[in-house]
Amino acid sequence: MCDFSCVSAIVVSEACNNETTINYNGQDYDLVEIDGRCWFAEDLRTTQDRNGTTIPEITEEGTWAALGTNDGARTTYFANSGNSISEVYRSYNWYAVETGLLCPTGWHVANNKDWNSLESTVFGARGQNLSSANRLVVGNTQELHDLGWFSQYVNDNVFSDIVFSGGLRTNVDGKWKDDEGSMYWWTAEDYNGRGSNGNRKNSAWARGVKKDASWGRFKDLWSTSGSKNNALRVRCVKGDNTPENIVLNQEPVFFF
Repeated sequence: MCDFSCVSAIVVSEACNNETTINYNGQDYDLVEIDGRCWFAEDLRTTQDRNGTTIPEITEEGTWAALGTNDGARTTYFANSGNSISEVYRSYNWYAVETGLLCPTGWHVANNKDWNSLESTVFGARGQNLSSANRLVVGNTQELHDLGWFSQYVNDNVFSDIVFSGGLRTNVDGKWKDDEGSMYWWTAEDYNGRGSNGNRKNSAWARGVKKDASWGRFKDLWSTSGSKNNALRVRCVKGDNTPENIVLNQEPVFFF
């Protein structure tokens, strides 16, 4: 397990080619290296793909809820009065991820292999341990924050209700869910509808930090799956995309 004394050994610049920031479609992003992988240290907030094609934006609940499996890439954002949340809390459906064009050239949406590497390096033996509630808990988000992975929140209390919020936009009714203190990120992998649970057949793998009284306040990063027309955040990782579908002895309990 990495304690904070090894931060300087992890956050180096070789995988990032000695770069600390990158500009993509007019937005600057901090970079951080963890386990030889160069990550965006901020959530993606582009409204165009790498080819300059605009990703259609939806703000109305009914329009988002009406999205079908053939409607393609879409983006949306969580708005909060008095803040530029449209930039900080931009989210995408998984069909935007599926295009392979969401991140800059030479980058890809973080896949399960990337997340597994991050979890193993930062959280050590605690990675992929099932909690008593049968949810896949992989580590405390404070450790990621201290490594600079939450770069966009460094000037705020990362665990405050206002800053650490946004949740996800559900495709059931187009409303924002868990918007007072939860975060969700897509992976590049299709969930493949494992098992007989029919409501997971059109879903993809994701990671989440959920605020819930029974889980503790913003405590754990965990693995789950969700409907492809939900709106989640995205992180980019440098290099070609080599997906790795996770094989677990138990399916994630939480599904959104």
